[in-house]
Amino acid sequence: MPQSPPLRRVIIENLLWFLGSLALALLVWMTAAAQTNPVEEWWLSARVPVHIEHDPNLVVIGPEQTARLRVRAQRSLRDVLGPSDFEVWVDLADVTEPTAPDAPINVEPRWRVTTQRQATVIDLAPSRIAVTLERLDQRLVDVREQMTAELPLSYALDSLLLEQQQAMISGPVSAVARVIEAEVVVDLAERTESFTVPARVVPLDALGEEVTEVTVDPQMIMVTGIISRRQIVEVPISLNLVGEVEEGFTLGDVVFSPNVLFINGPPDLLETLPETLYTEPILLSGRTADFEEIVSVAFPDPALRNATATEPRVTVTAEIDALITVTFENRPVTIVGANVDDQFALTPGEVTVRVTGPEPEIERLTADQIQVQVDVSGITDVTPQRLTLETRIERDGQNGNGNVNVSEVPSVIDVQRIAPEATPEPPTLAVPN
Repeated sequence: MPQSPPLRRVIIENLLWFLGSLALALLVWMTAAAQTNPVEEWWLSARVPVHIEHDPNLVVIGPEQTARLRVRAQRSLRDVLGPSDFEVWVDLADVTEPTAPDAPINVEPRWRVTTQRQATVIDLAPSRIAVTLERLDQRLVDVREQMTAELPLSYALDSLLLEQQQAMISGPVSAVARVIEAEVVVDLAERTESFTVPARVVPLDALGEEVTEVTVDPQMIMVTGIISRRQIVEVPISLNLVGEVEEGFTLGDVVFSPNVLFINGPPDLLETLPETLYTEPILLSGRTADFEEIVSVAFPDPALRNATATEPRVTVTAEIDALITVTFENRPVTIVGANVDDQFALTPGEVTVRVTGPEPEIERLTADQIQVQVDVSGITDVTPQRLTLETRIERDGQNGNGNVNVSEVPSVIDVQRIAPEATPEPPTLAVPN
């Protein structure tokens, strides 16, 4: 009778078959997985920041360095892997001196994978980067206030106090040198009460632009403003015109705005305000063309302020016209001031009229608008008299000749009152006795 194989042998044979089956199944699974989720290589779409390790007394100059990575991983990770899964760095800790601006250090970045996902970096671009190091510096600069908007009408800012008058600027030597001052911006819009608010300290260069490469300490300071209600007085503005326009020209219409100022301030100063405030001088000398100019208005005391604007300024628009002369001949002389029954003889009865004035105005004149008159109201007898003529220009909506100059040729004429004919008396009849 055949003997059964030993139990140990059976167990070993079954275990070998099991392990072989498991290996075959694993191989089949890996083959299937490789076909559905193969390993691929690609460049990350987003760039990875380059961390630069350097001496604490130095600082990196220039924009942040970045690099592109080419990675190898399974296809399923293509949309998952990103810059946060990798780290790229440069070790410059041994460099203790700043570099020349035109001679940066060229170094090869290193990288490592920071994610638990199965991925490998196989390439990096650029392969080398240029790093400029500059020594750190710091210094104190003054802090000034910059106010935006205006307080409502009838309110005035009596004082503005800053918690600190200076700020410490730190950063690269070249950037710190560009900072000339710092400012805090205070918005006064709609404020009617005293206030204390935090304001950001902004480092500025000579052009008033913010210097972003430095740090500021403190970053915020408290600003206190004292606001009070003020009385308002309305004062008219007068133009301070100086000199005369060029010969052959005349100053026409002058329009300016605003023509009044609303001034607030301490009551005792408001009581001493003049009846009008004058602008700064506006020079007319040598002008031959229209002009527009913005001028300031002088306040008699710095404690007074314009209630509607930061600085009282007036926009002045003036017209300057060339002078021309037009001649109107044979204009009849009209008698005025005569009684109904009076008659007069005029020698001559017609004259020539010359009109000089601004070109636009003179060009619109017609002969019918030129009225030459002689006033005979003072003549009571027939004695001949020489009287001066007067010429009037009749224009709609205007009285008098305005800025037009009129002359007559001749300007004096002979005037004689004509005696009325005597009415004969009826004959006297004798009555017989």
